[in-house]
Amino acid sequence: MKKGKFYAVRKGHQKGIFYKWEDCLNATNGFSGAEYKSFVTEEEADAFLNYVDNVDESNRKFYAVKKGIHRGVFKTWPECQLAIKGYLHPEYKSFKTEIAAKAYLTGKDFIFENDIFPRLSLGKICIYTDGSFDNVTFFYSYGAVIVLSDSDTIELCGKGNNNEFLTSRNIAGEAFGVIVALWWAIKNKYDKVSIFHECPNLRQWASAEWSAKTPLSLYFQNFICQLKDIIDIEFVETKGHSDNKYNEIAHNLSRYAFIEETDDVLRDSDGFGINDINENELKVLLEELKKSKLRSK
Repeated sequence: MKKGKFYAVRKGHQKGIFYKWEDCLNATNGFSGAEYKSFVTEEEADAFLNYVDNVDESNRKFYAVKKGIHRGVFKTWPECQLAIKGYLHPEYKSFKTEIAAKAYLTGKDFIFENDIFPRLSLGKICIYTDGSFDNVTFFYSYGAVIVLSDSDTIELCGKGNNNEFLTSRNIAGEAFGVIVALWWAIKNKYDKVSIFHECPNLRQWASAEWSAKTPLSLYFQNFICQLKDIIDIEFVETKGHSDNKYNEIAHNLSRYAFIEETDDVLRDSDGFGINDINENELKVLLEELKKSKLRSK
């Protein structure tokens, strides 16, 4: 393996491997979007040079090397292989997002730092939801994790088979996951909520961007409509199975609901216990929140 200093120019006036910085500079200086990098082996420079970023986003992988010849996050398997080649007992792992790969290297919770903490600082609570559907039992289910701080979370899950909502399958599960979590927030006097959800329909129904035509969308839209002027609700769409630990917790809770009898805010023998949301109690709680907000102004 030839060693030294190798400059690989992937995008520039001239593409190739250069052995002098001056040559690399001439090949990239003034080129918009130039891509170049230095390496200690020609093999690594060649791997960087021949990498083509034409991977479908849904299949993209990031390789994090915690212990190896080179530590870091790599976009291709060949680059990862070079970083661990010849190293005794390397530690590495593939991820679907670069944030998750970096979190593996540093031990930091980037999702909490980037998405959750800034919202908690504004007095919000953060809720992650997911829904599932069992094709054998014809039950839909939900999982919801409510993040109150870096060390305090609430987990909710449940299942149902209300005939009105069965055609909506897992979307019904996630919709009621949102409803359950909001009901919990109302009862605990929280009036600022960020909901991280996978199904885009939920945000569009809530904002009335989409017309509510199905029993599920009508019920969901009506419930959110009652809260809008009193509770600050932010809907944030997230990708499922993207190495987000809070999404994974919500997903696992939704699956857990199928195999265990679960105690949750909304469940009865008919499925999700819509009757358990007492309309009079809801009005009283919302009025209390409204008065509390007026006093704080």
